[in-house]
Amino acid sequence: MADPLTTLSALANDPASAVTNFINVVNTLSSDASTAYGTLLARADLANVPLTSIPAYEVTISLDNLSNPIDAIGLPIAAETAAVTMAGGFELEILAEAASIIATSLVGLIP
Repeated sequence: MADPLTTLSALANDPASAVTNFINVVNTLSSDASTAYGTLLARADLANVPLTSIPAYEVTISLDNLSNPIDAIGLPIAAETAAVTMAGGFELEILAEAASIIATSLVGLIP
């Protein structure tokens, strides 16, 4: 870490660099906020699947297999298990990617 007096002296000699550094910090934080917001949009899409699409699909599978009670019960459970597991994997990947992007941009601010 740089000595504070050295840093202040450098800023006094070149005030434009302070403005440039401030702009870089603000732009980086804005970009990070956008990345975090983007993860919320993806999460909303993933939350929509178990609330709307999966129940409709389960009803369809059950009605199509009424002649076989085991399939009428088992296939919707299997479909829900697969869809929720896949959605969880997508969610984990989205969050990991966003965390990586944000961490990388914040490290770039450290002198």
